[in-house]
Amino acid sequence: MTSVLYPGTPDNSPTAPVGSGRPGVADIQINGSAALAAALANARGGETFVLAAGDYGDLSLYAKNFASNITIKSASSSSPAHFNSVSVLSSSNVTFQGLDIGHALSSSEAEYTPMARVSDARNVVFDSVKIHGSLDNNPANDGRGLQVTGSSGITVTNSEFTDLANGMIFDSSSGVTVRNNNIHVMRSDGMDFASTSQVMIDGNTFRDFHPAAGDHPDAMQFWNKNGSTNVRDVTIINNVVLAGTSSGSQGVFMSDNGGYAYQNVLIQNNLIFTGGQWNGIMVAGAEGIKVIGNTVLSPSNDSLMAWIRMEDVTNGLVQNNVTDKIINEGAHTAALVNNLSLNGDSASQALIPNLLNGANTTISDLVIAGYGYHPLTTTPSTSSTSYSSAGSLFSSLLGRIYTGTAAVTNDIDRLMPTFAMSNPSAADSQDLGKLLSSAGLTSSPSTSTTQTLSATSTAGSIGAGDMMAHGSLTTLLSQHTHAIA
Repeated sequence: MTSVLYPGTPDNSPTAPVGSGRPGVADIQINGSAALAAALANARGGETFVLAAGDYGDLSLYAKNFASNITIKSASSSSPAHFNSVSVLSSSNVTFQGLDIGHALSSSEAEYTPMARVSDARNVVFDSVKIHGSLDNNPANDGRGLQVTGSSGITVTNSEFTDLANGMIFDSSSGVTVRNNNIHVMRSDGMDFASTSQVMIDGNTFRDFHPAAGDHPDAMQFWNKNGSTNVRDVTIINNVVLAGTSSGSQGVFMSDNGGYAYQNVLIQNNLIFTGGQWNGIMVAGAEGIKVIGNTVLSPSNDSLMAWIRMEDVTNGLVQNNVTDKIINEGAHTAALVNNLSLNGDSASQALIPNLLNGANTTISDLVIAGYGYHPLTTTPSTSSTSYSSAGSLFSSLLGRIYTGTAAVTNDIDRLMPTFAMSNPSAADSQDLGKLLSSAGLTSSPSTSTTQTLSATSTAGSIGAGDMMAHGSLTTLLSQHTHAIA
């Protein structure tokens, strides 16, 4: 059954009380697609629709701009409600939670058919969903996962994408957050971003890509198809790309900028361990790019090296990375600082003795003190998370002061663990002070043993004065536990 909801649909909703989004009102319990269609037709905003297990067919929301967020969620995580497909068109303020979305393509459906589609929409969230194709472990016969066009405020978190030609495609959109997702058994790309700005890609895992002949498989690919404005404000942090049961995919690929440079890009603390592909991290035509503390490697018996490649970048920094090789070319080149390149360097290769272990090589085998990727020891939550002093030397503070842009201040909670250094210089401490100051935090010294950093830069009691007073961040962090809201 296909449920298409248009504005002005008659009120045929059930008499259940409406909406946990409004204080003191119960959730709406839904059993079946007809009941869901009727309930959504009467939704005013703020409702939560709790779906019993079952098949709900195809859902399409058209021109439904709710006054506040509505949530469509499964009653049971072990028996989620299933949708053949979901579409949100010219609508706003919708959250999908804990649902199963997808189907095997019919003979009449093309490979570019999406399981979930968002177009001309605002504030749409997919959380803890599973988006999939046929589930036969053969992505060659499947469609796309999530396709977003001309939209803003799109969030995808804690979800699984599997058995798909492409996991997610964002086209001409902005304000995109993709966090803590598992993307596996893909044919081509995990995530594509075409002419899309203000992007946060954080803490995702990619593995088991099985490209067809002629495919260009990338975990994360960017391009600018419009050629009329810059793609800007892109943050790619804490992601893991592994070959798994396949030869693997490329990691981060940013090219084809349409003559407008990528601007304000941060690529930090990512692990890319893949075979059969050259480009671990490849950026062409960018201004103000920082590539810091990443590990980009292939098995040493692989025929292709995995490299970090910068082409024609202005005001670029490549620092504290571990990689097979660094290529830095073009009319403008990046500054290279304190990187380990394993190609032809036996001393550096000796730091990863288990690189040849094939499928038995673990993430911990690829971690080198002082360089490259380091797993986060603490996962931030939406409430508060405490970070005690950490011991791993990581990187020189966002390239000796990343200028406090929105990409950093909005996610300072995620970046903070990487600032813990075992033997930093006084200059490093000062740089962190400058970062906090630029984020709008107080500059007056504090004596409290618990400090609060606000991701919205509205409050904070640990300031630049504290940082500059200490020559060692380890000393500082041993005195403070950072509760990051």
